[in-house]
Amino acid sequence: MSPPPEILELPELCDRLQRDAGASGVLVLSDDGEILGHSGRIGELPDPVVEAVADLCADVVASVTRRELTDGDELVAEVGALNACAGALGGSAVLVVIFDARSKLGLVRLRMKRAREGILRSLETRG
Repeated sequence: MSPPPEILELPELCDRLQRDAGASGVLVLSDDGEILGHSGRIGELPDPVVEAVADLCADVVASVTRRELTDGDELVAEVGALNACAGALGGSAVLVVIFDARSKLGLVRLRMKRAREGILRSLETRG
């Protein structure tokens, strides 16, 4: 029997996802918008990008509530030269990856999928 997977801290998981996806930033937000974890220079994002990410997160939460979006599904928004890909983490959090043309949507989605389990485990340990 193999040992249980190591539970990593949320900041470390966000850093890893940012690096692996070639992203500008990663956010893990509660369903009410509280930042639970992040990586990258999130505070330096232009206002239109911040507003688009907020709208995207609200769309994810509303879509999950209406059962139009399930765990593992993502919504994507394009704001100028940046893109944001967001998906539900269970029923209580949203994972957002912000990236530019140096990364591809397919790679970002793959890396998000691979990171989900670890992020969910980390969120569960937070209580």
